[in-house]
Amino acid sequence: IQAKPASFRLDGGNSSYTYNIEYGCFYNCTNLKKVIFEDGNTPITFYNPSNDDNHQPSAFHTIFYGCPIEELYLGRDFANYSYGFENLATLKNVKIGSCVKSLSWGFLGGTGVTKIVVPDNVTDISGAFRGCTALEELYIGNGVTKFDNNTIDGCENLKHVCIGNSLESIILY
Repeated sequence: IQAKPASFRLDGGNSSYTYNIEYGCFYNCTNLKKVIFEDGNTPITFYNPSNDDNHQPSAFHTIFYGCPIEELYLGRDFANYSYGFENLATLKNVKIGSCVKSLSWGFLGGTGVTKIVVPDNVTDISGAFRGCTALEELYIGNGVTKFDNNTIDGCENLKHVCIGNSLESIILY
């Protein structure tokens, strides 16, 4: 990575290993505006290398702390919770690619995202938009079969939800 990158791109790949993004590797990278995880089947893990040899996450939620990220392209699943984007108020534009099957719990919480489109290939969104206080529009594709309170808990500005036709259960309380 360059000293002051304006964007970060993780190239696609179908290998059997996990891409590991180390805790703090982008800390206060003040020029980083765009992050691209290209389409691929290889999952991404945010981890703290000092935690243990199994790459178990601890404080990975600060991976992009201090980065004014505005755009995210998510083209692959995360192997663990993806709090790397949580509380990035500058993040406004998120696109989800065709290889993503699930969205992690609260992965966009506290961001500036106002509209999100979940494509048909995504089947699990449990808790994904928890804490998305800026979210106003949510479009959920045909792959999702379950929708519950955890999915949109804290989405106080949500005005429009469109759910695909494969929904089997709605649990709201």
